[in-house]
Amino acid sequence: MLNYYVHFTWNNGREMASWPHIEKLYEMDDGDEGFKMIKKLADEHVLKKKIKKMKVKNAAQVFYYQVQDVMRGLIKNGNTNLPPAAIGTAKLFLFMNKLVTNARFD
Repeated sequence: MLNYYVHFTWNNGREMASWPHIEKLYEMDDGDEGFKMIKKLADEHVLKKKIKKMKVKNAAQVFYYQVQDVMRGLIKNGNTNLPPAAIGTAKLFLFMNKLVTNARFD
Protein backbone atom coordinates (compact mmCIF):
# COMPACT_ATOMS: atom_id res chain seq x y z
CA MET A 1 0.00 0.00 0.00
CA LEU A 2 2.98 2.31 0.46
CA ASN A 3 3.80 2.25 -3.25
CA TYR A 4 0.59 1.21 -5.02
CA TYR A 5 -3.11 1.87 -4.80
CA VAL A 6 -5.27 -0.93 -3.46
CA HIS A 7 -8.37 -1.59 -5.56
CA PHE A 8 -11.19 -3.63 -4.03
CA THR A 9 -14.92 -4.25 -4.16
CA TRP A 10 -17.16 -2.99 -1.36
CA ASN A 11 -20.92 -3.60 -1.50
CA ASN A 12 -20.74 -4.31 -5.26
CA GLY A 13 -18.89 -1.05 -5.93
CA ARG A 14 -15.25 -0.42 -6.84
CA GLU A 15 -13.15 1.33 -4.20
CA MET A 16 -9.55 2.47 -3.99
CA ALA A 17 -7.26 3.03 -1.02
CA SER A 18 -3.99 4.92 -1.09
CA TRP A 19 -1.20 5.80 1.30
CA PRO A 20 -1.30 9.54 0.43
CA HIS A 21 -4.73 9.66 2.13
CA ILE A 22 -3.11 8.48 5.37
CA GLU A 23 -0.26 10.94 4.98
CA LYS A 24 -2.74 13.80 4.45
CA LEU A 25 -4.78 12.77 7.50
CA TYR A 26 -1.61 12.63 9.60
CA GLU A 27 -0.53 16.05 8.30
CA MET A 28 -3.94 17.50 9.21
CA ASP A 29 -3.74 15.99 12.71
CA ASP A 30 -0.69 18.01 13.69
CA GLY A 31 -1.53 18.20 17.40
CA ASP A 32 -1.87 21.96 17.72
CA GLU A 33 -2.12 23.02 21.35
CA GLY A 34 -1.82 19.44 22.55
CA PHE A 35 -4.97 18.25 20.75
CA LYS A 36 -4.51 15.29 18.48
CA MET A 37 -7.34 13.19 17.04
CA ILE A 38 -5.26 10.03 16.51
CA LYS A 39 -2.84 9.81 19.40
CA LYS A 40 -1.35 6.43 18.42
CA LEU A 41 0.12 7.60 15.11
CA ALA A 42 3.64 9.00 14.90
CA ASP A 43 6.11 9.69 12.11
CA GLU A 44 7.39 6.10 12.15
CA HIS A 45 3.86 4.88 11.35
CA VAL A 46 3.09 7.18 8.43
CA LEU A 47 6.07 8.90 6.83
CA LYS A 48 7.58 6.58 4.23
CA LYS A 49 11.18 7.47 5.03
CA LYS A 50 10.69 6.81 8.76
CA ILE A 51 8.58 3.64 8.65
CA LYS A 52 10.22 0.64 10.28
CA LYS A 53 8.99 -1.97 7.84
CA MET A 54 9.78 -4.93 10.08
CA LYS A 55 7.71 -3.60 13.00
CA VAL A 56 4.34 -5.37 12.89
CA LYS A 57 3.16 -3.31 15.85
CA ASN A 58 3.61 -0.09 13.88
CA ALA A 59 1.73 -1.49 10.88
CA ALA A 60 -1.12 -2.65 13.12
CA GLN A 61 -1.44 0.78 14.71
CA VAL A 62 -2.00 2.38 11.30
CA PHE A 63 -5.00 0.07 10.84
CA TYR A 64 -6.30 1.11 14.28
CA TYR A 65 -10.08 1.67 14.17
CA GLN A 66 -9.72 5.32 15.18
CA VAL A 67 -7.86 6.14 11.94
CA GLN A 68 -10.83 5.16 9.80
CA ASP A 69 -13.29 6.76 12.25
CA VAL A 70 -11.57 10.13 12.03
CA MET A 71 -11.13 9.86 8.27
CA ARG A 72 -14.81 8.99 7.72
CA GLY A 73 -15.94 11.76 10.05
CA LEU A 74 -13.88 14.41 8.31
CA ILE A 75 -15.05 13.35 4.86
CA LYS A 76 -18.73 13.09 5.83
CA ASN A 77 -18.59 16.51 7.50
CA GLY A 78 -17.31 18.09 4.30
CA ASN A 79 -13.64 18.54 5.16
CA THR A 80 -12.11 19.65 1.88
CA ASN A 81 -8.53 18.75 2.82
CA LEU A 82 -9.22 15.06 2.28
CA PRO A 83 -10.44 13.99 -1.16
CA PRO A 84 -13.79 12.16 -1.28
CA ALA A 85 -11.87 9.13 -2.63
CA ALA A 86 -10.29 8.79 0.83
CA ILE A 87 -13.52 7.09 1.91
CA GLY A 88 -12.15 4.00 0.13
CA THR A 89 -9.07 4.08 2.35
CA ALA A 90 -11.31 4.36 5.41
CA LYS A 91 -13.38 1.38 4.25
CA LEU A 92 -10.28 -0.75 3.71
CA PHE A 93 -9.02 0.15 7.18
CA LEU A 94 -12.41 -0.71 8.68
CA PHE A 95 -12.29 -4.11 6.97
CA MET A 96 -8.71 -4.76 8.14
CA ASN A 97 -9.56 -3.78 11.70
CA LYS A 98 -12.61 -6.03 11.78
CA LEU A 99 -10.59 -8.85 10.29
CA VAL A 100 -7.96 -8.59 13.01
CA THR A 101 -10.31 -8.00 15.96
CA ASN A 102 -12.67 -10.81 14.96
CA ALA A 103 -9.94 -13.32 14.15
CA ARG A 104 -10.00 -16.47 16.20
CA PHE A 105 -6.94 -18.58 16.66
CA ASP A 106 -8.46 -21.74 18.16
